[in-house]
Amino acid sequence: MKKSERTRNSIVEAAAILFSEKGYEATSTKEIALASGVSEASIFKYFITKESLFKAIISSLLEMLKSFSYQSLHADVILNIKEK
Repeated sequence: MKKSERTRNSIVEAAAILFSEKGYEATSTKEIALASGVSEASIFKYFITKESLFKAIISSLLEMLKSFSYQSLHADVILNIKEK
């Protein structure tokens, strides 16, 4: 994984934790920067706005949910086949 990808992921992870603990409005980009170990300016290199960062979190969560749902469905199909 490239450094830029690790940095972006670190920002997303820190923001997700802070948003869940404090809420979107109460979380500043300065706090996100501190928690992710980057400068506040770096956040805006990856995300144009705080809202676009929030959307990236939601998108990531939806992808995880899709993956989980697929894995669960796949496991159910395999179990049903083995039971027959």
